[in-house]
Amino acid sequence: GDSAGQASDWDGIQVGSGASTATVDFDRVQVRFGDQMDVSTSAPGGVSIRNSVFSDNAYGGLWVSSGGSTPRVQDNQFHRNGTGTSSTRYAGLYVSSTAIDLDLLTGNTGTGNGLDATLLSGTVSQDGTWPNTPGWPVSVGSGYDPYYYASLTIAAGVTVTVPAGTVVKFGQSSRLQINGSLTATGTEASPVVFTSWRDDTAGGDTNNNGDSAGQASDWDGIQVGSG
Repeated sequence: GDSAGQASDWDGIQVGSGASTATVDFDRVQVRFGDQMDVSTSAPGGVSIRNSVFSDNAYGGLWVSSGGSTPRVQDNQFHRNGTGTSSTRYAGLYVSSTAIDLDLLTGNTGTGNGLDATLLSGTVSQDGTWPNTPGWPVSVGSGYDPYYYASLTIAAGVTVTVPAGTVVKFGQSSRLQINGSLTATGTEASPVVFTSWRDDTAGGDTNNNGDSAGQASDWDGIQVGSG
C-alpha cells in the first residue's frame, strides 16, 4: 500500500573526499529521506547546485566543503532537514570554502530545519553583497548545534556590503574577521543586526526550538584588522 519515506532511509550522496577532483552540477534536482548530501571537492568550478529541493534528510540538507574552489549554491529550497537526534540539530545548508563569493550563495530558503539558515566558514575572496532573504539568514558557524568555533574572514582587498534589514547570526564562539572592508548601512526601521543564533528577537526562531534569547559571549564578535 501507500507509504512515505523517512529520514535516514538511505545514506545520501557523497561527492568527492577532501582534495578531490570530483564535480557536481545539479539543476532542478530533489534529494529526500537520506542522511545528507555531502560535497567535498576542491576542483575548480566543481560545485554548482541550483533550483533544487532538499527535504527530510536527517543530518542537514547540503554540506559543501570546497577548499580553494568557489562554490555556487543558489535558489535552492531546504525543508525539514537536520532534526537529527534529540541532542543534536543540523543546519539546512552549510558551506565552507577559502574562496567564497557571496553573490553565488543567493536565493536559498526553507523551513523546519534544525537551523533555518546558510552557515558559512572560511574566507570571502570576492567583492559582494551579503545575501538577505527574510527567514533565512546567511550566518557564521559550523554545521551542527551549537554551531560553534567557526570563523569567516573577509580577505584583504575585498569589500562586502550588508544591506539594510539584514540579520547575521553567529554560532557559539564564532567570529567575523575583517581584513578587507565591511560596509553595513541600516535604517531606523530596518537596522543591520549581528547577533547570536539563539536570539529570536532578530530574524525569528532560526533554530526552531521555541522562544529563546541570546546571552553575552554567545559569539566571539567582529574583529577588524589584526594589529
